[in-house]
Amino acid sequence: MLLAACVGFAAFNLGFLDAGALIFKQQALPFVSQFGMALFFVLIGFELRSEFSEGLFRNPKAVFVPATAALLGVLIPAAGYLILALSLGSPSSVISAWPVVT
Repeated sequence: MLLAACVGFAAFNLGFLDAGALIFKQQALPFVSQFGMALFFVLIGFELRSEFSEGLFRNPKAVFVPATAALLGVLIPAAGYLILALSLGSPSSVISAWPVVT
């Protein structure tokens, strides 16, 4: 998958792909956003289920550190963004973009 991404990136930047590739991108975007993301979250759910039933997270104490890190990894950047945006007097359109930093 990484090799395919590198080949696509190189082909587009070296001029091997034309505007037709952009049309394909516009047609593929709904498919990726609907089915690709659903598949991703289903796979994550299966992985978490196996970790909680037979993996490292069987012990509730082992969940504390990763769960705390995940929670703080979302809250701290969002809070920092909101504090910075509010202190600079940003318009509401900028302030409402706080999920981007998470």
